[in-house]
Amino acid sequence: LCAGSAQELFLQHCAEIIVKACRVHVKAVRKEGVDSIVMVMDRLMVAYPAHGHQLLQPVILGLLKCVLNNEETDTPTYCLYLGILARAMLCNAQHFLSTLQLLSQEAQHEVNTLLGMILDIWSSKLDNIGYV
Repeated sequence: LCAGSAQELFLQHCAEIIVKACRVHVKAVRKEGVDSIVMVMDRLMVAYPAHGHQLLQPVILGLLKCVLNNEETDTPTYCLYLGILARAMLCNAQHFLSTLQLLSQEAQHEVNTLLGMILDIWSSKLDNIGYV
């Protein structure tokens, strides 16, 4: 996306708008719209590994809740959610863990239990992830 001071300027001016749009629309649009939102989130996390995950924490927290509560019924969309969570884990494992800790306090589960649940869901959907 941007490099150096342009990166900070971009984040300063656009981050809040991008996060708000992702948060509002990620679960309210059709599969095609989710594809676009996930692509934006993915680009942010890859381009800004130190800050992208932190900016997207409310969205990632919402996706974690959606996945763990099995709120999404459309398998391709569900797999996109799992894909963005995997990207979040890969781009910034420490921040993903802190997000998981927030959720564990809210859900009153151990972090390891939640992570195990996510991995179980991911492995059960593995065949479908390649489809997406």
